[in-house]
Amino acid sequence: MRASSLEIGIGFHSGNTLLHLADTYPRPGQVAVELVQNAIDAGAENILLKIDQKKKTLYCADDGQGESFEGICSRFQRISERQKDGKIGHKGIGNLASLSIAENFSLTTRPHTSNERFFTISLSRKGLQDKADGLTLPCHTESDDFRPGSQYKLGTDFRISTLLIVRKIKDAAIRRMEDITALCKEVEERFATQILTRGIRIFVDNGSQRTKLCPNPFPGEKLEYIIKTEFGEVTFEIYISPKPEKKPRLFVVHGRTEGEKYNIPLSAILKSDFSAMVNEVFHSGYLQGNIHLPFCTLTPNREELEYDDELFAFWNALETYARGEGSKILEGLSEQKTELKVFQVLNRVLKGFSSYLKNHRELTDYFSAPVSVTHHQAVDGDDIVNIRTEEKRSRDKVGGSSHGVPVFERKGVVHGGVIDPTGSRRKLIHRQSGLVLTWRVPTPTEGRNWRSKREGATIIFNASHEDWRKVQENTDAHTEYCRQLILKEIVLAKCKDLSSNNLDVFNGMFEGEFLPAFVEILA
Repeated sequence: MRASSLEIGIGFHSGNTLLHLADTYPRPGQVAVELVQNAIDAGAENILLKIDQKKKTLYCADDGQGESFEGICSRFQRISERQKDGKIGHKGIGNLASLSIAENFSLTTRPHTSNERFFTISLSRKGLQDKADGLTLPCHTESDDFRPGSQYKLGTDFRISTLLIVRKIKDAAIRRMEDITALCKEVEERFATQILTRGIRIFVDNGSQRTKLCPNPFPGEKLEYIIKTEFGEVTFEIYISPKPEKKPRLFVVHGRTEGEKYNIPLSAILKSDFSAMVNEVFHSGYLQGNIHLPFCTLTPNREELEYDDELFAFWNALETYARGEGSKILEGLSEQKTELKVFQVLNRVLKGFSSYLKNHRELTDYFSAPVSVTHHQAVDGDDIVNIRTEEKRSRDKVGGSSHGVPVFERKGVVHGGVIDPTGSRRKLIHRQSGLVLTWRVPTPTEGRNWRSKREGATIIFNASHEDWRKVQENTDAHTEYCRQLILKEIVLAKCKDLSSNNLDVFNGMFEGEFLPAFVEILA
């Protein structure tokens, strides 16, 4: 039978109720997300969204399990009912989402493993209005040689089992769908987990360009943290970004199994009544990643979570994470940021002294030691810093006498996490002779009142001194402060023939009289 009219009862639900459910998806992006989710729910591994601007039509093709006619009838009969199998997208309203932006749609399908003919059913907004007693769905069986891909020139490289065609899309919606970049981004963000972990292929086509969605893995060091609740475990799979992102990608991955998982932006869940700590941690820009949530209930439009005890448990988990692990991460990043600023200051300082030390060879014995220069490069390819560390003379042979101009870190330590928490790419450039600058908090036996000292070819700055702290926030002031201290150490080195008493007098006057006034002027 090529064509027939089928009566499908939908219980006490009216057509207007169905229209109300359809209209819970006001944006084209939401509709596209819902159609893709339906395909994934059906086990699809390949999905195509194709937009025909001239015809105001959207095609959604997939290679999922497909559906039998009996299955379609059963699905419509269960529309808007709560399913107990825990699978999202099985409320029966998924395909109806398209009617929020268009006048009608048709669904062509058959079971994936079957050689039966495809059958097509159609549904329109007009056909839904005031249907209180039953819903009539026009349905026909396609010919034996009917193939959706070739019939509609979709150009797919996979066997299509289901094709949804959304026709007569509203003008405002079709204009918004012209921006294929924004549409790709919205779909990609929602299904990044499935694409990356399950290898699902999703394509978006606007007629002139076909884009395969390829979400980038989160950059940075991965830290996993689990918080147990009475409803299950909340797993925080967080990546520490090397630099703050203006729009950090943080998602709640809802669902228990891979086939059920669905991404919701965390921003849709964070409300104004959260504590300042939660907002500070998750809006800092340094945290990206996924928060795996095996409980809670999605709202019908899948944009938020329903208010219930499970949601409150999840909120408490967010608070616990922010006050504990999250705040520790931000504190550590703050310390790293401070250290990086010191690196940059010392880099500036050394540039001014490199030529001076090179022209005064008599200072070589005092300010030259075997060092390794290590180049650090961030994940985005930008050169961040060169780090020089002093080596033991007994182990390393000095090659050359150039002084270079790298930034310096604490002696003997190459700490890549300061620049990039993932571990920046390091490359040993060369070994050379040179000056090493470092800073530290002195031990109790060293005392706290000194500002700088020289140990071999290393000049050490006292990071606990109040003057260091005063100028630390101002890069220019900090630079000048360090330069004056290096000048002091050079003068002390050149005046080696003076008696220790005279040197102590000079040092005392410099640090006791000159530097306090100098710091006051800088600050």
